[in-house]
Amino acid sequence: MSAPRADVMPQAWRVPPVSVLLAAVALIACAEVGGASMVQWKPEVTRWARDTMLARPAVHVLVGVRDVDEQILDEALTRLDGA
Repeated sequence: MSAPRADVMPQAWRVPPVSVLLAAVALIACAEVGGASMVQWKPEVTRWARDTMLARPAVHVLVGVRDVDEQILDEALTRLDGA
C-alpha cells in the first residue's frame, strides 16, 4: 500500500471560491451590525411590546391579576428577546 501523494488535496479540503468567502464575511458583518442595533433599541422595543400586550389582554391571555400577568408578560418578553 502506498502513501497518499502530498500534491493531491482531498475533496473535503478544497478552498471555496473567493465570492463565497466574501459573501460569508459580508453576512457575518451584517449580523453583527444588526445585533448591535437591536441592543441599542432593546428598552424601546421591550416597552412597546409590553404596552401592546397590556392594550390587548384577551389576546395574550392576561387575567387582570398583577402577579399572574407579570409572569405571562415576562415569558412573552423573553420569547420576543429570543426572536
